[in-house]
Amino acid sequence: MSMVTRLLGRLLKRSLTRTMDKLGGKLVSGMADTSADAPSASYAPKRDHYAQVVAAEEAARVAAKEARAAAARAAEAGGQDHDHGHDHDHGHDHGR
Repeated sequence: MSMVTRLLGRLLKRSLTRTMDKLGGKLVSGMADTSADAPSASYAPKRDHYAQVVAAEEAARVAAKEARAAAARAAEAGGQDHDHGHDHDHGHDHGR
């Protein structure tokens, strides 16, 4: 009887180990493996995230530079930019 019990114990332990190996492997590969060809990856890796951040910062710098250039052109034209986002029929002349 003890031989049968030992055999069943070993089989149970072996099957439990295999099951835990498979589950643990999937868990670890989902957390750590960011390669695009990972078979069990459940998300798309962000390999170009840094490049996207740098491109967004550069676009913001270019937009700010263009806005400063437009403001300088308006100042050189001698007048105020009267696009204040409101109507001008309210009784004052903005210093004219």
